Formats: sequence, structure tokens, C-alpha cells
Amino acid sequence: MKRWIAILAFLLVPSIFYAQGFGIGLQVGPQIPISDFGDAFDVGLGFNGVFEYAVSNQFTLNFTSGYHWWSETAQEEGVEATHRFTAIPLIAGFSFLFLPYGTSPFAGLKLGVHIETESISISAQGIDLGSESETQTHFGITPEVGVLIPVTQMLDIVLSAEYNHIFGTEGGIDVTYFGINGGVLIHLGHH
Repeated sequence: MKRWIAILAFLLVPSIFYAQGFGIGLQVGPQIPISDFGDAFDVGLGFNGVFEYAVSNQFTLNFTSGYHWWSETAQEEGVEATHRFTAIPLIAGFSFLFLPYGTSPFAGLKLGVHIETESISISAQGIDLGSESETQTHFGITPEVGVLIPVTQMLDIVLSAEYNHIFGTEGGIDVTYFGINGGVLIHLGHH
């Protein structure tokens, strides 16, 4: 009996996803710090994984998680200090496509938490002199605009710009940065 349930689940689950319009995607791009955060770091890099549910041809609900990081190194008199910052967004939101079919601009909004880790390590002449790190979780908001370009019925190219605003880190400084991302969205359901 368990075997038949497993076979039935294997056959039905993909068709349920297909019927509901689910999609998964991957995006990558530069993460450009601004404001006080921009004073501490230059351009970083970020990856995002996206899971979406198409409510209609023009409205989607989505969940995004990723890994964004920045690193700066300073040297003075043989001593090297490396300052690193990472943010892992766990955010949910929606997107609205302005056109129901074909290439379409879109706008969206995402809310959620960001797990942040900041670390500093110091070395001299290749010898590790120590390091310190701290991890915190803070609320953030991410408005986004972009364009969705269909390639096939199952594959879209997604180009987007998002403004990430993470509120109230430890020093009272908000972390703000722009993400300029490009990637693909694979539809697991009708589109």
C-alpha cells in the first residue's frame, strides 16, 4: 500500500505544481552599498533563490532567500585587517506584472528578516592575530522593479533592481544597498 501511495504522489505532485503555476528561480548580481553602509564597503555580490506562486497572469506571491556579501581589506605597516559583512534575506512579498503576456515590466515589494554577520580579522606577516564576529537578525523591506523576458513557455529571464533597507542594526545604523540582479525563472506550472 505504501508503495502505491508513493507512486501516486510521484505522479500527482508535478501535475499539482503545473496546475497551480509555481516557479523557482536563481538571480545573481552586484550589491551596491549606499549611505553609511556605503562608507564602510565597496560593491559586493549576491545570490538569490526565488520561489513563486502565480495567482494570475499579472500577480505573483514569492519567497526569496539569498546570500549577499561584502569584504574590505586594509593594510598598514605589515598588518592586514579584513572587514566582512554578509546578509541572508528571508523575505516574502508580491510582484505585479504590468502586461499579462510577453515581455513585461514589473514592480514588487518584499518584507522579512535578514540574518547579518559582521566580522573582522587581523593578521600580520601571514600570522593570524585574531578575529571577531557577531550575528544579528533584523527586519527589512525590499521594493523591486524589473523586467520579465519570456524565453520559452517554461523559462523566463528576469532582470531587476531592488532597494534593500535593513532597519536598526546594533549601532543604530540602517544597512541599505541596491541589488542589480539578473537570472532565470523556471516555471513548474502553466504560465
